[in-house]
Amino acid sequence: NYIKIFYTYQNYMYILIYDVINNYYFIYDTCNFSDIQNILFIGAGDLYISTQTVNSLDYLVFTTYADRPISMNNNYDENIYLNFVDTPIQLELDTGTLNLNTHLKKRFRDLRIIYKNMSASDLQYSLDVFIDDILTDAYLEDQIVVNSSEGQYVYGVETTDKTEDVLSELFILFNLSDFTSNKIITHYTNISCLGKFFRARFRFSTKGSFKFLGYGLVFKEHQI
Repeated sequence: NYIKIFYTYQNYMYILIYDVINNYYFIYDTCNFSDIQNILFIGAGDLYISTQTVNSLDYLVFTTYADRPISMNNNYDENIYLNFVDTPIQLELDTGTLNLNTHLKKRFRDLRIIYKNMSASDLQYSLDVFIDDILTDAYLEDQIVVNSSEGQYVYGVETTDKTEDVLSELFILFNLSDFTSNKIITHYTNISCLGKFFRARFRFSTKGSFKFLGYGLVFKEHQI
């Protein structure tokens, strides 16, 4: 009923899963293993046999899915080398260079990201914006817009600049414990810059789960 495509790079593993019956795609990704040697199919899910190098020694590692009760922050990895400490799931999305009428310059203004179905109290988020292949500064707002059946509201969120878990770059930490439901959450980022080619790299780290519904870009074209 499922078709799985595996992508691995260093400590990243990304699985694109196609649900044949329901005709839709979803993903599973992890940061604890990547070098898969074999896959066994068991009742509760797949069992992955991989290798991991620790202190110049190669070890054989068995990895499987652990079914936990429905609760907040239950989407994380554990491994024996870290004494089964909860390790957050890391996700990176890269838009690549977008061809938006490349013969015209553009004045970029806002980048909008939409989330849904949060089951994470904390979400680390960082953003790299490239204009004409040059890394530019982006101002990460500390407010989110929440749409629900009661209407649309703007909330301030708790942010921090402390470094923890797996993200070492500049990031903010959203405390979303009050919005872990089916509400649609929108976050805006100011990307005031000028150029032709746009590329964004989104990075997330969380022990819960969420749906990244999409992103929107606001810009104005003008002649050179």
